[in-house]
Amino acid sequence: MKISRAYLAGLIDGEGSVSIYRRYSDQTIKSFVFSPVFKIGMTGEISFEIIRFIQGKYGGDLWVRDYNNGYKPCMMLAIKGKKILPILKDIYPFLIVKKPQAQIVYEYFSGLLTQKSWKSPAMPESEYQRRSALYEKMKILNKKGTKESVAETK
Repeated sequence: MKISRAYLAGLIDGEGSVSIYRRYSDQTIKSFVFSPVFKIGMTGEISFEIIRFIQGKYGGDLWVRDYNNGYKPCMMLAIKGKKILPILKDIYPFLIVKKPQAQIVYEYFSGLLTQKSWKSPAMPESEYQRRSALYEKMKILNKKGTKESVAETK
């Protein structure tokens, strides 16, 4: 199977997400750790083949969500952390809807002080605040809801 970068970008724009996750950690001095993540989920055998192809090329965690309530099973792929960079590099020129989110992920990585600061428990306060701000920007871009509720956050 061969998929063009433009087609893949279209899939991401329509069926995927680009985000920064924040999770609590008692392993660090700061309360939270942040990690960029790319996800895509689709139903149907042909879609499953496409997702397997994407995973084969870019890696990531693959699972099938079976809802058991009349909905079709959904195959999900998540690519996290620095592993997100190769796929973003390939699709960035073709993204339309998710381009602002991809730009925030690039900003996230371009601002890292050192490789050590990536997971350091002694992360400088300025770096923690920078990541928190990017997380908040991403949260606004990815906000779900009615047009009115989304417009209120801008």
